[in-house]
Amino acid sequence: MAILAPFCAGCGSTPEAPAVLEDGKSLWRRVETEHFVVESNLSSERKLLRITSDFEVLWHAFASVPILGLRPPSEKPIVVVLRDTDEYRYLAGELTAGFFVQQTALGPLIVLPPNRGAFEEIVIKHELAHFVGSESLQRAPKWMQEGLAQVMETASYDVERGEILFGSHSPGRVHDASYGLPADRFTGPWPTEMSVDEARAYYARSWLLCHYLIDNELQGFLNMLVRVRNGEPWQTAWAQEIFIEPDEIDDALDRYHMRAKYGLWTVQAQLPDLNEFPVSDVPPAEALALRSELHALSTSSDRDPAQNAEAAAQDLGAALALDPGSDRVRRISAVRAAAQQ
Repeated sequence: MAILAPFCAGCGSTPEAPAVLEDGKSLWRRVETEHFVVESNLSSERKLLRITSDFEVLWHAFASVPILGLRPPSEKPIVVVLRDTDEYRYLAGELTAGFFVQQTALGPLIVLPPNRGAFEEIVIKHELAHFVGSESLQRAPKWMQEGLAQVMETASYDVERGEILFGSHSPGRVHDASYGLPADRFTGPWPTEMSVDEARAYYARSWLLCHYLIDNELQGFLNMLVRVRNGEPWQTAWAQEIFIEPDEIDDALDRYHMRAKYGLWTVQAQLPDLNEFPVSDVPPAEALALRSELHALSTSSDRDPAQNAEAAAQDLGAALALDPGSDRVRRISAVRAAAQQ
């Protein structure tokens, strides 16, 4: 999950549940591509298509990068893009900038706030990296998963050369990596609750370590990733493949950080034709079922689990009343029924 500064620090707006229906009609539209199903209540079809294009371009780029394992999942994730930040805050609070859940009743799910220019693109890249690497990195420690996702979120498109460029770091990330968080803390279990500054330090030092390994011990790091994917504890894999000792990590990262020169690499871009992306309406029952699942996955501290469960049940009940034969509605109903047994 990507952690950034609060969306609406100091604003007085009230988070609200994602809008689904207006005058009985669905507000949601769907675009299905080779690798994704993108669903959104955005009013702009053009914006929806652009986000869909971003995902396809990045999929091809990420799937070609060996540090993510070269084994991208075959299942299509649902990408949910909400129309405003209040709807996103309702589900996820103010400290996240997008989240990815590998296992839901609908399969892998990526949930994003509305477009905020380059900001949203970073979130897309971060969450997509989690998904593409999910099969190869499911046994990887938190620092490795988040560090690699931050390396991948640096992807940018060079239009003239037709290339995706990786490794162009942000000044903010480099600044956050300057915090003296010891390696034995950020490579261990992460705290369940952190301040914004603490979260930035954990993420940034994880990014710095992954970038250091890519720059200085790439083959060993790739070998280590294979070992972790095959079930070895990362500490054992590290001892077999990485030259620096664990107690040398802090000094190595401090020197690497002070140098302020980080490796770059490129892959060839594959640009989709937007005209090949059909846009369709999401039926009301399916839109309600999707919101039901979003309620069930909500992590906002403004409501307790019982409230989320009640909202999820209400939406699923409304979806069942509208279309009891819907595959999506039946799928969610079956998963919840099984969970209650």
